[in-house]
Amino acid sequence: MSSSGWQEINIGDVVDTISQKHKFDKDKIILVNTSDVLEGKVLNHEYVPNKNLKGQFKKSFQKYDILYSEIRPQNKRFAYVDFDSEDYVASTKLMVLRKKNNKITSDFLYQVLKSDDIINKLQVIAESRSGTFPQITFAELSRLSILIPPLQEQKAIAATLSCLDDKIELNNRINKNLEEIAQAIFKSWFVDFEPFQDGEFEESELGRIPKGWRVFSLGDVTNDANTGGDAIQKTPIVDYDTGAKCVRVGDMANRRCIEGWGFCKVNEENFKKYQLRKNDIIVTRTATLGLNQIIDEDHNAVYNNGLIRLKLKAEVEPLFIFQAINTSNYYEYIGRIESESSTRPNMKINYLLKYQFICPPLETQKEFSLIINPLRKQRTEINKQIRKLTDIRDTLLPKLMSGEIRVPAEEVD
Repeated sequence: MSSSGWQEINIGDVVDTISQKHKFDKDKIILVNTSDVLEGKVLNHEYVPNKNLKGQFKKSFQKYDILYSEIRPQNKRFAYVDFDSEDYVASTKLMVLRKKNNKITSDFLYQVLKSDDIINKLQVIAESRSGTFPQITFAELSRLSILIPPLQEQKAIAATLSCLDDKIELNNRINKNLEEIAQAIFKSWFVDFEPFQDGEFEESELGRIPKGWRVFSLGDVTNDANTGGDAIQKTPIVDYDTGAKCVRVGDMANRRCIEGWGFCKVNEENFKKYQLRKNDIIVTRTATLGLNQIIDEDHNAVYNNGLIRLKLKAEVEPLFIFQAINTSNYYEYIGRIESESSTRPNMKINYLLKYQFICPPLETQKEFSLIINPLRKQRTEINKQIRKLTDIRDTLLPKLMSGEIRVPAEEVD
């Protein structure tokens, strides 16, 4: 198949940025900030009253638009709008991108803008600018050059990549359901106390609890807590295989498993100091606060100084503690830092360790873990599938976009 008909153009030749102000004519609306979009999806669909809104929520957008964050392109805060969106309002920190002619299809444009080639170019531009955050403008985006094939081949390429995206999204939904099941069981046992209603209760600083249970802080159940290695000197990310990986805040925010973490250059002393071991819990302390993950096995990996690592005491069950910091109460507690700060949020270790929760006897914790553990193992296997599919997609995408691999356009209606 020849590559005739492909053109090299600037993104600005086929894309407009839309700054249409939302009408605000409804009682309730849905606000979309940069944190509410991630790797293709709008995450927030909850209505709020149409009053006392923060000033940055102004933009309207419509089906088939692309929302694209101006800040830190490498965090992949973008979304393809595949739903009716008249009730949604976007932050001014999100570009609303829309195709402006029939030289390109919306779904092919989305695949172009999510490609590593474009994201990496934009990140370089963002980091070269002075300011508080690495940031881009539409003018800079519009000057980037891309290759576009004829429309029928654009449709074929987008359809091929969308099949992989759909399978990844299905696996993500399964994982989300497993997570919700675990949270529901935790709530039933340790918030509503449903299995323990026939026993005696007593008062505590967190309300009535089964007799013999305790109110603990994270500090009470933690042997050691510290931040990770300096990201510039001690654990810098490199583009070659060092045998050691490093987890960062962006990896946590984007829910990447270890296969998706970057390799880092770290000496033996720092590797031993910051190595992630089975049952460690890591928590983000900058940017997006409080995200957490439990380590299922010893890893040839470390964590950088954007995270806090908790090593727990033997008197508690790690899976129970992990679930205890995945509740609405926990995230409300963490959210106070952002609501009380006008600067970039940063969580101190002591603040995290002061979080209080209801703790049952160790035997009850272990019973809970026996129920939850199979769900964790199933999620781990699904994460491996997601990573394989993501690798296939990410390998295919640049080859399809450059014409190195061709898709038979006649197979697409």
